Amino acid sequence: MVSTSKMKRAQDRVQAARPYANALGDVISSLYTPELAERFPLLRQPAKPRKAAVILINSNRGLAGAFNVNIVRRAFAVADELREQGFSEVVFTAVGKKGAGTLRFRRMPIDKVFQGFSADPQFADAEHVLHHVSERFTSGEVNRVVIVKNQYYVLAKSIYMESAEEYFHMKSAADVKTYASSILGMQ
Repeated sequence: MVSTSKMKRAQDRVQAARPYANALGDVISSLYTPELAERFPLLRQPAKPRKAAVILINSNRGLAGAFNVNIVRRAFAVADELREQGFSEVVFTAVGKKGAGTLRFRRMPIDKVFQGFSADPQFADAEHVLHHVSERFTSGEVNRVVIVKNQYYVLAKSIYMESAEEYFHMKSAADVKTYASSILGMQ
């Protein structure tokens, strides 16, 4: 009974935030211009594919097998798709212990592992991940970043999805709005 009420409150908070997230997406998309992309490295589109990074976000515990397995499977599929698109190297950044363990077991190239904060994530934790990835992108070390994570819809349905397939390849205001929508959990 207590868990159900906590889940209901969390679901209500997510749904209440969506109108604000929609408005934020509109504001961001109205600000984007090609000139802005020239001034800010995160908005630039690289000339040709070289090296990509896949950010794999999952849990630190294995209490929900399908939750972790589906995210890892999708991350491997995304890596294969990137190689088919001409990326010579794909590296993984793992957020969560379970994904990192699977990557190590399969001897996949791991750039960095972030773990230990899934039980009580804070904004500062996300900032550490973002700082690491954006530094690699702006320095030219990688020229595409793809995030693979679960998306919460309702209590009865939670599926994996890619968030911002071309994370830093925003060519238009619509791309910026799509990116903002995916990060903020909107459909």
